[in-house]
Amino acid sequence: MPFLLLVVVLPLIEIALFIVIGGVLTLWPTLALVVAGSFAGYRLIRSAGVRTMAEVQGAVRAGIDPGRPVAAGLARLLAGILLFIPGFLTGALGILLLIPPVRQAFVRALGPRGGPDGFRREPTGPVIIEGEFTDVTGHKPVGKPTDGSPWRGSDRDSR
Repeated sequence: MPFLLLVVVLPLIEIALFIVIGGVLTLWPTLALVVAGSFAGYRLIRSAGVRTMAEVQGAVRAGIDPGRPVAAGLARLLAGILLFIPGFLTGALGILLLIPPVRQAFVRALGPRGGPDGFRREPTGPVIIEGEFTDVTGHKPVGKPTDGSPWRGSDRDSR
């Protein structure tokens, strides 16, 4: 239902905004704004991937969680897509996503819950796994196993 509402209501809002803004600015400036917004969105879409990849590689090299650069890159990509779509409402939403505090709030709202910025943190100390074990180094199986498994032992045992 929300998708259907979006598909029906969004074009109606965009048409109404075209009429209102076109009445104030006249035809050619209105069309120039729409074309300029689409061109800016196209450029942003092209550059978002390269920039995001560089930020992710920098985060990995620094040993920090690359989730934040990935999420910020996806927000920039979404901003580019919204700018590319002809319309004033989608363009305004795309421009809002380009403002760093708005983009950070968007990423926090969609990201996993964990640290104060919305991202999970890796343990800072060494990971310790406790368990029990039995030393079986003296046991060397010979012949066919009786439990039905296909394993007969290591290559050393068969020599």
